[in-house]
Amino acid sequence: MFPSSITEQRTLENRQYTSTNWVRVLAIICIAIGIFFRFTNLDLKPYWFDEASASLQLSGYSDQQVMQEITTGQIIYVSDLVKYQSFNADKPLTNTLNGLAKKEPQLTPLYFIVARFWMQWFGSSVVVIRSLSAVISLMVLLLVYWLCIELFKSSNVAWIATAMVALSPFHLIYAQEARPPALWAVMILLSSIALLRAMRLGGLVNWLLYAVTISLGFYTFLLSALVFVGHAIYCFITERFRFTKLFRSYLFASTVGFSSFLPWIFTAILPNRFTDGLAVPSTLPTLVKAWIRNLSLPFVDFSLNETDPKLYFVSYLGIVLLILGALLVAAYAVYKSTNERVWLFLLVTGLFPLAVLIISDLCLSTSRSTVGRYSVPSVLAAQLVMAYFLTEFVASFQDRVKWLNWQRLGLVGILSVGLLSCLAYSQSEFWWSKAGGNDDRTIAAFINQSQQPLVVSSSYFVNILSLSHSLRPDVQLLIAPEASVPRIPETVSPSAQVFLYRPSLTVLSQFEKASGLQLIQKDLLWKIQNVGSRITTIAK
Repeated sequence: MFPSSITEQRTLENRQYTSTNWVRVLAIICIAIGIFFRFTNLDLKPYWFDEASASLQLSGYSDQQVMQEITTGQIIYVSDLVKYQSFNADKPLTNTLNGLAKKEPQLTPLYFIVARFWMQWFGSSVVVIRSLSAVISLMVLLLVYWLCIELFKSSNVAWIATAMVALSPFHLIYAQEARPPALWAVMILLSSIALLRAMRLGGLVNWLLYAVTISLGFYTFLLSALVFVGHAIYCFITERFRFTKLFRSYLFASTVGFSSFLPWIFTAILPNRFTDGLAVPSTLPTLVKAWIRNLSLPFVDFSLNETDPKLYFVSYLGIVLLILGALLVAAYAVYKSTNERVWLFLLVTGLFPLAVLIISDLCLSTSRSTVGRYSVPSVLAAQLVMAYFLTEFVASFQDRVKWLNWQRLGLVGILSVGLLSCLAYSQSEFWWSKAGGNDDRTIAAFINQSQQPLVVSSSYFVNILSLSHSLRPDVQLLIAPEASVPRIPETVSPSAQVFLYRPSLTVLSQFEKASGLQLIQKDLLWKIQNVGSRITTIAK
């Protein structure tokens, strides 16, 4: 029996070594491919409204300044708008901070501070500004690995979780967008690591480090509040609802971290009211569809919609349902096979922020829970759960050889779906995440092939800034103030091709009567038939 035991032990050790070896090789390959995708075709997709708005803030120009300079009734060129989307040394950083505070105080300033220095050092092109998020996303990969080591004490889980994030279409989308979600993911991971270390090691320094991550989280994204409330719930439950020394340390650190955010609250959030574009009525079926899509986005996304062939849609739906089923099984497996410290952390940090958004939508008929970038905490938790399930839980069955095949099949399958999703995203000019930017790209392609094009609009000027990124630099623009009917100058040649972009009903009515219109793209672009007819400006 003794030699047999030695043989069995060596066989088991060899299997474990082999399993660890192929897991790491697979993970390294996937991570390398994911990094490649993050820096590929950065300027392929439209620079949509939110990104143009961010570049405007980074330029240091205020809305009032831009409107005064471009809504003069004079014809300008697309090239004249570049300065409102670029770094300007004459506009100090305080202009950007004041602009955020007055216009969008819900956008806390850390990303914009970093992005402004990035533009100052490297330039203001679409590739450059989006590359900042791509670089930040590399930190996400490092921190996912670190969090898994802290949480699961397993390098295999850490490698596979990092590979999943690297090939996640969700993370790739925000790694190529000039907005804060990638930085928010960094802060969520960093604060989670700091919390777990402070709870495990104790000490003033560790709790102060956690306080710093709280401050950075708030200054990155306002919804970090939900993450930190989740942390509080986690600490309180693990301490059995008692005000122990550990929980008092948590309260101290969170108070210090939150206190550092008070200046922004008092100077930006409280004095200024901001509009919430997501506070609009939304039906339950619409919400449910969006929730299912968001839950699958960490693993699969082919940007399919109702206009795609039914065969593609049915196939995609089958993959989504399979992944969702696997995620439910994985969550149960984590609950059954890990200690409370692990499964409770994933449960609270993953579900609490999402649950708050869902409940508020159901009660207020809003649609915040449908926004992909708001679900970053839940996405990260789901990926950690799946990584543990496929790496540790499946491989821990008694019949290791049999279940090892299932483990490999599951890992290769889910990583392959992610790879195909990233490949589709990387090569596509259009994607669901770019919203109206997709329409603008189509509109711009039509205008660019026209002779002597003139784009006339009284739409919100940021729409024009977004469109300008896809237009030729020599395309002419006539931008009128909002709530007015533009007047085409007499100097415009009758042979020019004049387009109305995003006109109001009033503008449509006036031009239809005087000049006649040809619809080019529904609700967005019309071509004026008789340019010789002139319209005087009418204020509403």
